[in-house]
Amino acid sequence: MNRRKCKSICKKCISCIMTVFLVVLSCDNGWGYYGYYTVGKLRYIPIDMDNKLVEVGRFDMSAWGIYPPNDDNANSGNAGDVYIPSTIQYDNLGTFSVTRIGRRAMEAMSCTSVTIAEGIKEIEESGLKHCQSLNTISLPESLEIIGDSAFWGCGVVNNNMEIDIKEGVKKIGESVFSYSGLKEIKIPLSVKELGQYVFDGCKYLEKVMVYENGITKFPKRTFYGCEKLTEMRIAIDEKKPVKPIFVDKNDEVFENTPDNRNIVFVNEEGEELKGSSLVAAQKAYKAVDDGDTTDDKWFGWEIGNTEGFYTINIDVEKNGEKWENHEKQFLLKNDKGDLMYHLLAENGIYTVCVKIGENVIDTGVTVEVKDSDTSVTLEYFTVTFYDDDTAYGNDTVWGQQIVRKGDYAVKLNSDPEKADFKFAGWKTDKEGSRAFDFGAEINDTTNIYASWSKASEEPSKPSETEKPTETNKPTDTEKPSDTNKPTDTEKPSDTNKPTDTENPSDINKPTDTEKPSDTNKPTDTEKPTAPSNPADTETTTASGNTEGSEAPSTPSPSLKPNGSPEIEEPEASVPNGGAEKGEKPKTGDTNRVEIYATAAMIAGLSYVMLIFARGREGMTEEEKNIRVSALIEWSRKGSRLRKYAAIAAIFFLLLYYHSIGKRVDLEWEEICR
Repeated sequence: MNRRKCKSICKKCISCIMTVFLVVLSCDNGWGYYGYYTVGKLRYIPIDMDNKLVEVGRFDMSAWGIYPPNDDNANSGNAGDVYIPSTIQYDNLGTFSVTRIGRRAMEAMSCTSVTIAEGIKEIEESGLKHCQSLNTISLPESLEIIGDSAFWGCGVVNNNMEIDIKEGVKKIGESVFSYSGLKEIKIPLSVKELGQYVFDGCKYLEKVMVYENGITKFPKRTFYGCEKLTEMRIAIDEKKPVKPIFVDKNDEVFENTPDNRNIVFVNEEGEELKGSSLVAAQKAYKAVDDGDTTDDKWFGWEIGNTEGFYTINIDVEKNGEKWENHEKQFLLKNDKGDLMYHLLAENGIYTVCVKIGENVIDTGVTVEVKDSDTSVTLEYFTVTFYDDDTAYGNDTVWGQQIVRKGDYAVKLNSDPEKADFKFAGWKTDKEGSRAFDFGAEINDTTNIYASWSKASEEPSKPSETEKPTETNKPTDTEKPSDTNKPTDTEKPSDTNKPTDTENPSDINKPTDTEKPSDTNKPTDTEKPTAPSNPADTETTTASGNTEGSEAPSTPSPSLKPNGSPEIEEPEASVPNGGAEKGEKPKTGDTNRVEIYATAAMIAGLSYVMLIFARGREGMTEEEKNIRVSALIEWSRKGSRLRKYAAIAAIFFLLLYYHSIGKRVDLEWEEICR
């Protein structure tokens, strides 16, 4: 070996020695020679130096019972109490966050209580395993995962271990409490995953509470060997259908548990269920195939007696056929107005309601229960909007609606658009002969057609049969009575009385030229419409191509789809826009209508008679004004009847003036030719 090569090797060796020496010095000044930092009885191991994160490592055996805690963030109290902080402080490196309790970190520790600070999210496998003296465990709300065997064999010295698992824990691993001294336990609603053998061998466990909407299955040997387990409290959401927790008959879930064990059904606040809610839960668990569905037990658990309550089956039809998968939630309302979220009831008469979002709609359909199960049918029909032969797609606001029989289609405030055309309203047929009445009840499948006029033309005026639709008609039992329906002709307001334009001071005098204005005639575009998105409606838009819509759903290019929101059935709304809920709508006075109708008929006849009776004779304008003023003064000094008489007299006077005063040159012979 030449000298140059030896020299190179020596340099490399010296470099390696120096590197190791610097690393050792660095560790000693930071986390010690062994790569961890001890505070009190616990050691903390770095898991992310960049973000200053550590986990609780294996506790310091040499410090146990020898050195008293002297750090604010370390364990405090007597030697049996352990506090696990969320942060620790190291002089040279600053503050570190404690994120988890590591694998076997506190295994076999002789502590009587453990308090884990907020911020720690996980207890890893066997984290506190076999702490036999452990009586009290306080867990943080930040905790999400409890690993396998985390508390295996804990608390067996006194057999009365207490633990409060907070909402937020998502997973409880296998054998977490196996062979422990646990006496009772509440598994939070947030727990969605439960490991096998979780309470296996807990021979001191007496009570368990679980949430039916949290855990969906009891896994293998969940309660195997729980010799004192006699009460299980199952929390049910009273406003949702009951779905029993699944159990595999071969998984020995309840093997070696007492024979006299009972289920107590409670709500999510822990209060025992009563009435139909209780019976619904009992019947749901009784129906599970546990080997014998004829008894009142569920895998050996007593579930109670369901006598005296009967099932109400609600059949739903759409367009005359059974409607499968309608996804509607039906409720019952008793004669006191109390809602029953399960279709079970004692003898009596009940009203069927439907739940839409957070709102409950009264359908007006009643059903009587009398010593047996019974059924009732609700009918629905489709309402389809067309442009000629093409149905609007369900990706537009004019998509198909599904309306309960006796309710109303909902007219949205948004109108469709088409190039070179102006929308002229919704009609009952393609020819546009009659406007569709959105205030009419739907009692069959219904098609509604868009009407169009050329953009340069004025939209056609409605025919005499077309009337403004009634807006916000109340549904079901809250419809106004017939006597309160508005008449075709309503009483004109005082401000619409004819005035004399030649005497501005008298506002009640009729004008020479006054005629009913076109603006008072209802047009399609002026019809009141239903609210754009009624909050409490059951009328729903259908998805996809459904019955009553065989044509392809291809909207015009200029249509403005907005996702076709679901439109639901209107709850009892306020008619005429101003009355309180339940108040009958104010309509025209029928007596006044008769007076005006009679006056109009007499006036028309008088007009013709005057033309031919007086020939070319006439009344001067001055004479006319004097008579009109006299009649007005006379009417102001009397009752309402005198005012009506004065109006009629003025009307006849003006007819006479305009026929005779205008010198009508017309004879009978000219008409008869």
